[in-house]
Amino acid sequence: MEEMFDPQQGLRWTATAAAGFTTTQISSNQMFYAEGTASNIPLRLQEARAALFGPIAAPGNVDLQSIRTSTATFNGRELSCVLHSGPVNPATAVPGRRWEESEECVDPESGLLVTHSVVPGRYYHYEYSNAPQLAGHVLPRRVIVTEAGKTVSEISVDSLTQLPAADPSLFVPTDEMKARGPAIALPGAQKISRFSGRVPFASGATAHPVCVFGLVTASGQLVEAHSLQPSDPNSQAAVEAAKRMNFAGPAPLGVRPQQHFVFVIEKFVSSQAPLPNER
Repeated sequence: MEEMFDPQQGLRWTATAAAGFTTTQISSNQMFYAEGTASNIPLRLQEARAALFGPIAAPGNVDLQSIRTSTATFNGRELSCVLHSGPVNPATAVPGRRWEESEECVDPESGLLVTHSVVPGRYYHYEYSNAPQLAGHVLPRRVIVTEAGKTVSEISVDSLTQLPAADPSLFVPTDEMKARGPAIALPGAQKISRFSGRVPFASGATAHPVCVFGLVTASGQLVEAHSLQPSDPNSQAAVEAAKRMNFAGPAPLGVRPQQHFVFVIEKFVSSQAPLPNER
């Protein structure tokens, strides 16, 4: 993946994969164009962009969320951590971390992001040894993505350089790009928490969560979906339940088609006593 940005001309990024996927995307004069072998961006490619350019929620959304802080030790360093969740989740003192909370941990000395996690069990770990810098901005040299303790992706930044002069032709869309229509937008992740099975539940029932992670395409299709707890006995059932969900919906006028990450937290109920009207 290579990205070039000129504040006067726009943004251009290209990417290729060993499986044959290619894409070229241009943003210029508030217009967005793309061409390539497929309209959808593969999950791991979108993950790389998200990890490097937008892991933390935009400042405008933070004041709408419940926020609490904690400290943690990682690789011998003490970190300052922020846990935040949506406004429907009240800020209560609870041990550990809630499934609804995202977590960002920062090195208090350098101010650099060290770990990012949308749900428990899935983490971005940022390494800054010999990190590339440009005009006071620092990118990690490497980002390691883990799920259930297993490394699933390694993202490396090979170079970060200032262009002496950007070629204007690089930001001019081709006729094929114009014919395709607006390029797909890559917004932030969606988190859905729901109970699997019958409701209401009897008193004393225990909910056991299994989280499914995947990508929702612009057409509303869930792709590359998999459980973040693959050894859980409800793992496959959670994936199948998430695939049956309807993610399609009318796009607002003037909004580009979008594809985004989704975390579906399926809560399976166990030790459930019969409901009053059951025999």
